[in-house]
Amino acid sequence: MKKKILCIKDVVMDESFEVAFTKGKTYETDFDATYLDAINNQGEEHSLGTLNDEDKWFQQHFKVVE
Repeated sequence: MKKKILCIKDVVMDESFEVAFTKGKTYETDFDATYLDAINNQGEEHSLGTLNDEDKWFQQHFKVVE
């Protein structure tokens, strides 16, 4: 099932310092998959981890809006 997610904190790549996901922008992801993926600002598929990651990385950067 496809859902929209809202980026609530910029996701900046460690090595290139590119902003992969921008705060305030919505993205689409497939919630039926084990790992959540979305198309980033560069037009590339990017893994976002899972909703159950112990470090809560997804929840720190995204909010499900639809």
